[in-house]
Amino acid sequence: MSVFLSRFKQLIMSISYQERRKKRLDEYNTRVAKLKGMQADELMFEYISRKSECMFKKGIFSLFVVAIALSAIFNLWDRFFVFIEKSIRYSLDIQTENPEVARVCFILATSIMLILTVFIIILLLLMARDVKSSEYDLMIIESVQDRH
Repeated sequence: MSVFLSRFKQLIMSISYQERRKKRLDEYNTRVAKLKGMQADELMFEYISRKSECMFKKGIFSLFVVAIALSAIFNLWDRFFVFIEKSIRYSLDIQTENPEVARVCFILATSIMLILTVFIIILLLLMARDVKSSEYDLMIIESVQDRH
């Protein structure tokens, strides 16, 4: 029973701000110690590599955001639903006895669009988090370079 309580307490503490901060501080100190152990040339190489990686990630993220903005501006979602509406009308003209086909087409199209939208939002959040992480690492390297 005490093992369960111990693990439960550990789980609760890992969620708390103090524990997350402590863990991040330990990771920061480990990273700084590793960077301080590098030669000046090696540190410069690390900086340049990380800087170019960060710039690339920002460029890809910007391109992705612009593509999404353009699709919103040109109202691609609306055009997709107009296409679905036309296909439903066409299917109703062909099969007047069975309106169930039109309902299934609409539900399928709406589900696909909803899944696609959620996927794009998750992808944007992951990309933004990756850019933030790269910038954070770059700032650590810059602070070590200034002290070096």
